[in-house]
Amino acid sequence: MKKIIIKNFLIIISIYFPLLFYSFHLYFIENKVIKESLDPKYIAEITSQFNLGYFPQYNPRMVKQFAKDTGIYPIGTLPFTKTILCDEGYGRVKYKSDRFGLRNPDKKWKNLDKKSNIFLIGDSFTDGACVDQNSTIHNLVNQITDINTINLGTSNNSPYEYMAIINQMIDPLIKELNTKKWVVLIFYPNDNVLYDNSSKKLLKQSSSIISTSSGIYPTNKYVQELTNSIKANFPTNKKELINKVNSPKKRGGMDFINIFTISRAILRIKKFVYMRFAHYLSITPSQEVIIKLSDICQKNCTPLVVYIPNSANKDPSLFDECLKVKIPKWSCYFISGDYKETIRKTSKKANIEFIDGSQVIDRYNDQFYAPKGAHLSKEGYDKVADLISNEINK
Repeated sequence: MKKIIIKNFLIIISIYFPLLFYSFHLYFIENKVIKESLDPKYIAEITSQFNLGYFPQYNPRMVKQFAKDTGIYPIGTLPFTKTILCDEGYGRVKYKSDRFGLRNPDKKWKNLDKKSNIFLIGDSFTDGACVDQNSTIHNLVNQITDINTINLGTSNNSPYEYMAIINQMIDPLIKELNTKKWVVLIFYPNDNVLYDNSSKKLLKQSSSIISTSSGIYPTNKYVQELTNSIKANFPTNKKELINKVNSPKKRGGMDFINIFTISRAILRIKKFVYMRFAHYLSITPSQEVIIKLSDICQKNCTPLVVYIPNSANKDPSLFDECLKVKIPKWSCYFISGDYKETIRKTSKKANIEFIDGSQVIDRYNDQFYAPKGAHLSKEGYDKVADLISNEINK
């Protein structure tokens, strides 16, 4: 009996300590990210922009945690607001949000019922991070096709935000508009997310945010609830931002409890297992939104699915890290899975044309990515816009 106890104890220890070490590793990485986000030069720049009337982009994934009882799922930042975005080598991006809090000239929403329209759904790549308006995918597609192109993407979006956009905007719009319409769903590897019960619940509570009484506008309820949520929970002036920066979230006792209970490591392992095997068990959020788009469009619009590859050098995936170990490529596919292939197969099954950005973006060539970041360079955005436009112009 004593030998069995000792043996089991040694097994537990041999499992626990590697996970504990991994938990410490994750803790120090997170600490480094927090310190970098509080860089004095960055804070000074942001506060100076507050003085000029600019606000940060309060994206949907930031705001939705405070929208649980509102009946709305955020799809953009503050409407009609001077907004600042990232700087990845081309200078700090600035723009004025439209009536929905999205990055479009507001005039794009006028006369939608009198012309053909292209709606782009996605995250920061669709939004145009971190380039000026002339270099964004939506502006370039508009120029090439001469079709009114509207960006419905915002930084940090996930398939749950894509689903919210489809439910709250696309569905009512395609029913309202009698003109020709394309809906383009743009994916990036980090869209391969875990199931999120809170987001699913919020989706079930939400309904159309489109008002058509005098043109296409967001409902008063949506604008009011969004504005209240942001102003109640985020800094909206220089003083509030400085107070927020000077009183960052304390990382102490609870963090160390999480470390020693190895909760961080277990969550990462759970995510790895999900990413690799979930598509064998049931559909993922990415697959779900593709199927939803197919169902919504039917004969009312033309759906397209686009895949933008990550930079192997600036934003390496699990697959890229695996290849560095120099083991057979098939082994790396088994470990990490192939997200692009999953998206392609799901699109084909849903009878949606799949556009592979890898055809024009070499993920091992840094010229297609921003000088100081992992988003696309101006050349990269131009290549993707050409690819989408060519498919629409067929």
